[in-house]
Amino acid sequence: MENFKKAKTLKVSESYLFDFWALLNNEINSNHALFKLDLNDITNIEILVKQGFLPAYNKHSISWKNRLKESYKYKIKYGKENNLAYYYRCGLPQMKLPSVMSVKEFYILVWKCMFGEESYEANDIDDYDVIDQYNTYDWYRNQ
Repeated sequence: MENFKKAKTLKVSESYLFDFWALLNNEINSNHALFKLDLNDITNIEILVKQGFLPAYNKHSISWKNRLKESYKYKIKYGKENNLAYYYRCGLPQMKLPSVMSVKEFYILVWKCMFGEESYEANDIDDYDVIDQYNTYDWYRNQ
C-alpha cells in the first residue's frame, strides 16, 4: 500500500476580513480626503486601494499577507453576500459600499486593484481549514 501524504490545508478565518477592512479605516484616519471618495466611481476605488489599502497592507508580515489573501479568496468564492457586506461595515463603517455593483463584485475589484492579474479564485473547499476567529489571534502569538 502506497503512503500518500495529505497536502497541507490552507488556514482561513473571517477575522482576516475584519482586519483587512479595519486596515483601511486606520489609514483613512491619517488621510481624510479618502473619506470623501464616492465608491460608485471605479476610479475612486482604485485611489482608495492605492492610497489606503496598499500602504497599510504592505506594513504586515508575509505570513499575515498570505493568510489574508487566502481568506479573502475563500470568502469571495464561498462567502455569502450579506457576510461580505458585514465584514466591510464592521471594519469601515463610515464609507458606504458601492450601489452600482454587488458586494462580491466590489471585493473582486478591490482584489484586482491590489494584486493585478493574480487569481482571486479559491481552491476546492476541502483544501481549507477554517479557523475560528478567536483562534486566529492564538495562532499569531505562537508564530
